[in-house]
Amino acid sequence: MGLHGVKDGQIEEKEQDIVTIEVIPINTQIVKFSFDRHKQMKEIVMTEINKVKQDYLENDMDKDNARISYTDWGSGTDENRNWYNIFKKDLHTQFLKAANFLGFRNFIAREVWFQSYKKNDLHTWHIHSCNYTGVYYLNYDKNCKTELYDPIIKKKFSIDAKEGDMVFFPSFIIHRSPRKNNIKNKTIISWNIDFELVTTDMLKEVNGH
Repeated sequence: MGLHGVKDGQIEEKEQDIVTIEVIPINTQIVKFSFDRHKQMKEIVMTEINKVKQDYLENDMDKDNARISYTDWGSGTDENRNWYNIFKKDLHTQFLKAANFLGFRNFIAREVWFQSYKKNDLHTWHIHSCNYTGVYYLNYDKNCKTELYDPIIKKKFSIDAKEGDMVFFPSFIIHRSPRKNNIKNKTIISWNIDFELVTTDMLKEVNGH
């Protein structure tokens, strides 16, 4: 199929070049578990996060796209942040737990950042550019659940999580944090990570089928 230009992010095609696209369904895994040291670490991490210089994230093109009152998203690769240094060992232990469960030996943490949502804040539909992304619900408002969208079955669904939970999902899944309609703040820690090297156990499982 020849490419004839791009308009508004979409490929322009000649009518005779249009081909049938077949969807081959395959299950993908969304992993959720509770962080066992949440009660010990919540206030420590929140205290350090609250010391970070205020950084407001808003999409200049569309005020209904991203409106996050407090974040260090722009410093996501900086390993010298106080809250991250305090929490890094715990966080990386959880990353490795998720990697091993999914059949991988190790991970590379590309970016890690926090986002705090106040009333009327939102982060609309988007994706990430890595193997997996995820959320740790550090200070959670259950009335503002993370939502995901499956474009194949054209259905939205919410992650049934509670404070202290960590969720990992493939970063190509379209997801959002809907607009907050109450005054309770919500603070999450999010990440972009790449899993690498298949575990020996997973190789045995694959070769056994």
